[in-house]
Amino acid sequence: MPLRPVSGIERAWIAADAVHPPFVNQMVFEGVGHFEVEQWRRAAEAASRANPGACAVLRGVGCQMRWEQGPGCSVRVVDGRSWDGQSGDGAPFLDQALSLVHGPTTELLLVQGDPLRVVLRTPHATMDGGGVIAFANDLFRALRGEELVGHPDSVVDRDLAGPGEASAELESDALPPMGTADGGAHGVEWRRLRVKGPQRPILGRVACAIAAQARRAGQGTVRLEVPVDLRRAHPHVRSTANLTGLLAVEIAEDASPDEVSRRIREAVQAGRPAERIRGAGSLRHVPQWLINAGARRMAATHAGRTHFKTTAIVSNVGRIDLAAFEAPGFATSAVFFIPPGTEVTPLFVTLAGTRSQLELALASPRHFASGGRLDALVDAVRSALV
Repeated sequence: MPLRPVSGIERAWIAADAVHPPFVNQMVFEGVGHFEVEQWRRAAEAASRANPGACAVLRGVGCQMRWEQGPGCSVRVVDGRSWDGQSGDGAPFLDQALSLVHGPTTELLLVQGDPLRVVLRTPHATMDGGGVIAFANDLFRALRGEELVGHPDSVVDRDLAGPGEASAELESDALPPMGTADGGAHGVEWRRLRVKGPQRPILGRVACAIAAQARRAGQGTVRLEVPVDLRRAHPHVRSTANLTGLLAVEIAEDASPDEVSRRIREAVQAGRPAERIRGAGSLRHVPQWLINAGARRMAATHAGRTHFKTTAIVSNVGRIDLAAFEAPGFATSAVFFIPPGTEVTPLFVTLAGTRSQLELALASPRHFASGGRLDALVDAVRSALV
């Protein structure tokens, strides 16, 4: 059964998954208790029925590419006793690909260890962060025996973007956040950072810390891209699709955190995140193999570059209500998001807040992270937030 067309931005994420698999969202729930596996399987099945985007598989070619109904969310029990939850070390199960063609494209990992962890994994091509959170909420409702909300709409991002101006292509003039690539390593590394919260203005403080670190290694433009969930302006929409725009923000050398946050807020209010969606609409008319080939060429030359389209992507998913993720036998104490890392983006940062703390994760290609540079950046961000 057809679910929705493949949007232009989703085509870019399909290419990212083809070049640097797996390009996935990973929402991690940390807590205590025990796993009744059949209970989780029944809840995953119920949540999949109410959220058909969790069952999406890729069909068709050209302008006829579409997401159709495939298998629902799978559930696996994995051994996480060697994983401390602070990086990807000891967690090979986080690197396994999810097939966009065969499915399932939504996976739930029940990770045995101390603490217990649950990892909800979806390709970025099928869901954005808001979609993952929507599915997770229904999953835990099902575990508690509550009525599910469901997100059955077939809307795509361009429906929410509406008519108007499209964004211009970004210049490749932005500094990387950790100096030049060493070119000797492949893959992506990530680190987790927890600090006391809430903190305001969080986006501005993180942005300025990244900018300062980038300028330690050179002079030039520092440009961040901030994902913005368009559902916030369309609260009637119930969908797990990629309904996120991207806002490009240049960080001046003398910019303050308050100024950066104010500029982001004003740009969002002016509707500028929708401009990137309009600009990506032309990708619907480009064969997917050609988009994939372009992504491979970009990746092949990436390590030798000194400037990029963006210094970092910084995604703030907002306040997380831990009570929404309570279930019989499992009490959630923390939630964080592992960024969908790729070798083409120098840095991807996720932020999630609760009433008392902030969880950040920073992912970078190994050719930037080497020599302790990612750890130094984590320390710099920590210093800006304590």
